[in-house]
Amino acid sequence: MSKLMKRIIIRLAILFVGLISFVGYGMYLMDIEDRYGDLQQIYFDSKSHDIIINNLNGKTGIIKLENRRIYVKTGKQILDIDEWLDPENKFMYNIDIYRPENPNEFLNLKMEKFKQKVASERLKSISHLEVKY
Repeated sequence: MSKLMKRIIIRLAILFVGLISFVGYGMYLMDIEDRYGDLQQIYFDSKSHDIIINNLNGKTGIIKLENRRIYVKTGKQILDIDEWLDPENKFMYNIDIYRPENPNEFLNLKMEKFKQKVASERLKSISHLEVKY
């Protein structure tokens, strides 16, 4: 095999691997966008054990990311993010996400106490999302 043929084969192999990687990453992003739509910002900004607060009803929960899915843990119950945010399907979302050191301290707090605790620990908001359809 000549040097020219080796170079061509190597370049084609690199091009093929790059193309497959590009398509695979695109499919991954499409899966997230199809699943969450306007809520995909939550997927990309949050990590497991972040605190999420639903500003519409004052509920708090802990985010749990597993297998490209977002779940919210509230006490003993674990729900998909869509079910937790809007169980009545009104399609209105207003949430904040925080990243504390000990997320269990923030569960089951009323809205006023939650805001006081956030202020006292100087937690920054990781993400704020407001969506209304």
